[in-house]
Amino acid sequence: MMWLAKSKASTPLLDTSQTPEWSVLFEQLAEQAQDQRLKRYYSTPMVNGDTPLKEVPFVSVDFETTGLNAEDDAILTIGLVPFTIDRVQCSGSAHWIVNPNRELNEESVVIHGITDSEVKNAPQLTQILGEILDALAGKVVLVHYKNIERQFFYNAL
Repeated sequence: MMWLAKSKASTPLLDTSQTPEWSVLFEQLAEQAQDQRLKRYYSTPMVNGDTPLKEVPFVSVDFETTGLNAEDDAILTIGLVPFTIDRVQCSGSAHWIVNPNRELNEESVVIHGITDSEVKNAPQLTQILGEILDALAGKVVLVHYKNIERQFFYNAL
């Protein structure tokens, strides 16, 4: 989740080919974070690489969006379910409807089934960011397609 801190560099932190060790990167991002929610997230210890797989905490994350272009479209919903290799933790699951600050187009409504009336009074992503980060902290994050979730989350912040 290094992409949660916007970079002043010419390219955003979406290219992981030149990234340092995750723990080092998270320490740096925790120091740089202005937002206390991000600071808390980045300061949470990561899963140790020697942790047996059956002890690794995972969280599955899924977004619904107004379209597929992270530059022009927005997040509509965020759902997550924590799990281990042995157990899905349904009681820890969460779902948020997010106000995208725009009218929805018919093409995307047909796909996700979310309507303008459902998002009209929903919170902004920044209002629920703390809850989302707390649910992700210290877990290995599983997504359907990282380029969607990563880029949409990065652009939303």
